[in-house]
Amino acid sequence: MAQPSPAPIAQNVPMMFVASGKTQEALTQYLNDYLDFCLNAAESKFHSICYTSCVGREHYRYRFACVAYNMQDLISRLEERLGTPSRASNGAAARRVLFAFPGQGSQYQGMGRPLANEYSGFRDILSNAAKEAAGITGYPILPFLMENAMAGPRSVDESEIAQVCIFIFQYAAATWLEGLGVQVQAVMGHSLGEIAAAGTLPSYSRSTSLIFASDCEVVELRSRSQIRCRSR
Repeated sequence: MAQPSPAPIAQNVPMMFVASGKTQEALTQYLNDYLDFCLNAAESKFHSICYTSCVGREHYRYRFACVAYNMQDLISRLEERLGTPSRASNGAAARRVLFAFPGQGSQYQGMGRPLANEYSGFRDILSNAAKEAAGITGYPILPFLMENAMAGPRSVDESEIAQVCIFIFQYAAATWLEGLGVQVQAVMGHSLGEIAAAGTLPSYSRSTSLIFASDCEVVELRSRSQIRCRSR
């Protein structure tokens, strides 16, 4: 039985574009090749070009990543990058990347749904993290992140649930972007966001489930402690 064709991507959906090379010179040449190709490609090829850049090649040490909304936007990003080459010999980008992690209040029902529906890599990370967090908290987390509405009595705005959902979303987004080649040089976090920010530092590995579980347990303990303090 023939598989149904995937639904077309909306024109206003931002797309991640990534490229990498084994050396800085190789990356620059690769970006020049991409720029030449995009200048002669049809606008309709924009989404395919971005998608293929994310899944079609291995990610090497020297990397470039950007978000673009259409072909002309992508061309502008490439021209900007090639016009401002790296000042560092080790391949660090001329522009430093900072991740900012907000605290409680940034949550909403289905907050992970838009990205998860568009990017399978993010969806896999989010689902796995939510599953592990559910084992720690004792209640399902993924429905609060993915469903448009909850059928049960509980709400994502409950402090106990909100804090875990925010942390899971932040962890998933940071891990996904890192896997695409976005190299973060600095982080900042407000209140609850400090936990995810600490786990995103270059010197702090998120490669093991043990470290992730420890962070999640800290968030769970924090939320329960706040509830107890408010009830006094």
